[in-house]
Amino acid sequence: MSRTQRPKRAGVLGALGALVAALLVVVAVPAANGALPGDCTTTFTGSGNWATGGNWTNNVPGPSSVACIQGGKSATLSTGVVHVAKLHIDTLATLTVTNANLFVDTHEFSLWLGDVFVDHGTIGGTGLIHVHGTVHFSGGSVLTSVDGPVGTFWGGQGGTMDIPGDGSVFVDDGALSMRSSYGIGIFGKLVVDNDGFVTADWGTGTTVAGGRLELNGAGGYYQGSPVPGRTVGSLVNAGTIAKTGGGTTSIIDAAYTAISGSTVEVDCCATLAFAGGQVVSGKVVAGMSLGTGACGAGTTSVCAGSVSPAIDPTAVTMQIPGSNPQTASVQLQELAVPPLTQDSKRIGQEILAHADQLTPDAGNPATITLRLSDPDVMATPLASVQVAHTLDSGLQVQIPDCVTGTLPPGATACVVRPVQRTAENTIVTIKTTETSRWHLRRNLPGEPGDQTAPSAPQAAAAAITGGGAGVHLVWAEPANDGGAAVSSYRVLLDGKQVATTAGLAADVPNPGVGAHTLEVQAVNVIGNGAKAATAVTIKALSKPRQAVALRGAKGGKKTAGLRWKAPASVGGLALTDYQVVVVNKAGKVVAKKKVSAAKLKVMVTFKTTGKVRFKVRARNLDKYGPFSAWTDWVSPR
Repeated sequence: MSRTQRPKRAGVLGALGALVAALLVVVAVPAANGALPGDCTTTFTGSGNWATGGNWTNNVPGPSSVACIQGGKSATLSTGVVHVAKLHIDTLATLTVTNANLFVDTHEFSLWLGDVFVDHGTIGGTGLIHVHGTVHFSGGSVLTSVDGPVGTFWGGQGGTMDIPGDGSVFVDDGALSMRSSYGIGIFGKLVVDNDGFVTADWGTGTTVAGGRLELNGAGGYYQGSPVPGRTVGSLVNAGTIAKTGGGTTSIIDAAYTAISGSTVEVDCCATLAFAGGQVVSGKVVAGMSLGTGACGAGTTSVCAGSVSPAIDPTAVTMQIPGSNPQTASVQLQELAVPPLTQDSKRIGQEILAHADQLTPDAGNPATITLRLSDPDVMATPLASVQVAHTLDSGLQVQIPDCVTGTLPPGATACVVRPVQRTAENTIVTIKTTETSRWHLRRNLPGEPGDQTAPSAPQAAAAAITGGGAGVHLVWAEPANDGGAAVSSYRVLLDGKQVATTAGLAADVPNPGVGAHTLEVQAVNVIGNGAKAATAVTIKALSKPRQAVALRGAKGGKKTAGLRWKAPASVGGLALTDYQVVVVNKAGKVVAKKKVSAAKLKVMVTFKTTGKVRFKVRARNLDKYGPFSAWTDWVSPR
């Protein structure tokens, strides 16, 4: 972008889609050929002290002034708080702000073509500053919309510093603290150098809009102070984030968003770590590392990153081997805690550590370092801390121990022993030639690590239900779930599945008369386990006993009846009713009666005389049983 152009922006903290689109629109600005813009109301033409009236063409600028610094001139602001409407700095001009505050408050662009040095100072304001030259921050400086302490809330439109393609901003040492809704748009370069670092209060934001955010030392981009009514400061990557400085680690702890087409680059042999809980990806050259991590609010340049469980319980770093012949595309993500149905022995979170263009080389594997502080991890003896590799099929495979730090023959991954532990963290190192999902599991040394189907359920027992609906089967959990929690149980009757349940009991419909085998087997992610069997016998429904005909009482209607005893066997099912049949001497049925199962006697009224006899049968939930023998003949009376 030439110095005769400036970006037209809707504000760094606007809607993301509109923001990125707006960042790419340019309009004409005053020519940068050494002539200052025509709206100057007072121009610095002297040398030295900003506060000296004689150095200005129209006195020292105030809040309504458009101040300009002429090319080749050097101004120094070393005390007080200064507000101007706009500030234009010409080519080859220099402004130094030391232990002072300078605010540009009109939300129209101020053109900075020269060089600005801020040492222990504060600059910003609610205006738009376009840096076509350079700005150097050092000694612990502030970029803020309004004058106020750390954590100041600003409800209006925040100020913006845009860095066009020919501009550069350097954080040379100490903190650059972004406050009160201030925003930075990077079309050119923002370079965090040496011992410099950036802290961004809640509500601030930085957009890498096609330019570069370069982290050249051990410093990073950290959360600043919480601000009421605001959320964690944002960092949007629509360009390139680059990490250099071999042997150093930089951490990005912000609400990070990567726009399609953006890149992350890390030079050998540095490490760039992102705050946990999000997908982090980047191009990783041989010998370098990419990781996740967090430092938390109010951090300083000595932040170790990802070591405080209260801030970030999990972190992962992946280092591509120095022998890898090509740049690898690495993707890292801290996933949720895997369910017990995936691995009943799991502890801590699951981690995605994936790399494309990683050439498998058993002699030079990649290195994955996991740091976890979850209570279940910290409570596990180090010798029992194992690592499971989740295959694409979903199968969990426990990886072996490394042999003197190298892969065992035939293995694609191993755990470096001993596992390390501090007072707050457990650190596990994995050597691998393949990548995917990983998590820790608790398993005794020498105990089989591969998952299997469950063992047979325990204490299986069956009983005919009291209500006669069928058979009630109960059991207890398997002694061994195979390393993956049981998801369900299959119930089989005489070899055929009749029920599936997640509980420890099932009711089977009446299987009918005879001996039957009931089986139950547990199911986990591997498959169906061993069966536990029990037997039950359903007896046939027998006929009612001791059926006796009854004569009715003398006088009144002609009646006769029947009395009987219940069947000796009800077939294991509850009786529902009785059926009584009456015939005359000619064998003709003259009456049928349905009698409640609770009764064992019935009286029948007849219209004619003549001897009759009775028989009765019972019915259970399944069917009618056999009839009793005929009674003797009896005459109604």
